[in-house]
Amino acid sequence: MIKDQEVTADQETIEDQQVTDGPQEGQSENQDIRAKPVVGPERKPIITLDLDLYNCALQIQQSVGNDNWILRAGALHIAFAALHSLGKTVDGSGIDTCSIESGTYTSAALRGIYGDKAYKRGIEYHVTTCLAITMMRFDAMFSVISLL
Repeated sequence: MIKDQEVTADQETIEDQQVTDGPQEGQSENQDIRAKPVVGPERKPIITLDLDLYNCALQIQQSVGNDNWILRAGALHIAFAALHSLGKTVDGSGIDTCSIESGTYTSAALRGIYGDKAYKRGIEYHVTTCLAITMMRFDAMFSVISLL
């Protein structure tokens, strides 16, 4: 059970104090809950920025040698990078030809998807393609099982 504690200026940091009476239900002895300070001179804030701002801030941080904060690119740009790398892997594999010949996507749309220009369309394309390939694998697997 967590004890109520009042923190004063002359006390040690909360991190050094035990705040549990022992393991909680479903918890082993090694998993004691400890409160950690969120801010302070030993803590580094994590700053999430848009990609352009991230690049500028990273250059500034490296030029002045400041490591008092942690810079991170935004989730949207990380997703764009993941879709772009996935598009580069799939591009020229024949899957794009199947999408064009089936009439699902045009070659211009696939260029936009593979070049990470169309985020929502890229997510839709990759999920649909993954689902179609998985369904074909299950059909092949069940046809082999039915022959046995």
